[in-house]
Amino acid sequence: MSPELAQWITPAILILGFLYLDRSIRSARGELRSFRDRVDEQIGDLRDRMGRIEGTLDVLRDFFVRDGRGTAA
Repeated sequence: MSPELAQWITPAILILGFLYLDRSIRSARGELRSFRDRVDEQIGDLRDRMGRIEGTLDVLRDFFVRDGRGTAA
């Protein structure tokens, strides 16, 4: 192998390695973004459910406490 060609092998390997890493990182970012969106959606669903439960508990508390029911009157 000629010395002129041999001096370009290491830089070429480095450049190809960097291009591969860049592609891998971009792919991982896309997967993380998708995962984050799914988690955000699930957190929103849980917040809605908790809000409904809190509303139901408020209604039950009003029914039993404010109306005097459930007390030994």
